[in-house]
Amino acid sequence: MAYLAIILICLVAWSNWQNHKIQRGQKKLMATVADLVAKVSELTTVEQSAEALLDGLSQQLKDAVAANDPAAIQGVIDSLDAGKSQLAAAVTRNTPAAPPAPPA
Repeated sequence: MAYLAIILICLVAWSNWQNHKIQRGQKKLMATVADLVAKVSELTTVEQSAEALLDGLSQQLKDAVAANDPAAIQGVIDSLDAGKSQLAAAVTRNTPAAPPAPPA
């Protein structure tokens, strides 16, 4: 009878330990999901910002052309040149490397 009690206590302790491991895993998974949601949200914001930037530059260029204002056209060109290298560096920095090709 004492052996059964010891086995039962061991099973309960093991069950509690497993339950604790599962709960820790769930918390870790939830943190990972929260990080992913934040990154997707950040990406959406970045995409919207880039779209707004391009829309603004496009409108500036249209306005400069419509006004036949070479200085304004050059100003838009200068803005594009200034931002181009920064944008290219940001895209390169945040683009993961391509995975290696699978062996043939």
